[in-house]
Amino acid sequence: MLAEQKGLGTWEKALSELIYDNRYTGLPKEYRKLVYDDYMKKNNMARMREEVKTKEKIEEEVQKIMKRYRKEGKITANMEYRKFEDLVKNDMQFLKILKADKESVLREFINEVAKAKDEGIIIKRL
Repeated sequence: MLAEQKGLGTWEKALSELIYDNRYTGLPKEYRKLVYDDYMKKNNMARMREEVKTKEKIEEEVQKIMKRYRKEGKITANMEYRKFEDLVKNDMQFLKILKADKESVLREFINEVAKAKDEGIIIKRL
């Protein structure tokens, strides 16, 4: 019953939609809100797990791409993020990831610059 409803939100909002459902009115009054709260908690947990899996997958893809750029020598220890954006502006796979999660890309860029610095990949500015 609750899974059939879209965008339930708060209990008060959901109540106005559920009150006309015979299955809802079949529940004892003291259990109605408990059932709703339990459903929302489980639904939110499942959604949060899915978001975490998606974010982990994006971060993994970003790490692979950054590692490839660093090995190719395109990411250097003194590189600025704007220059990096110019470098990847034609990489469609990377742009799709960048659109989905820019924070992860920036964090991974900073990590790769630090790794490049540790490896001694420093290009002098002209």
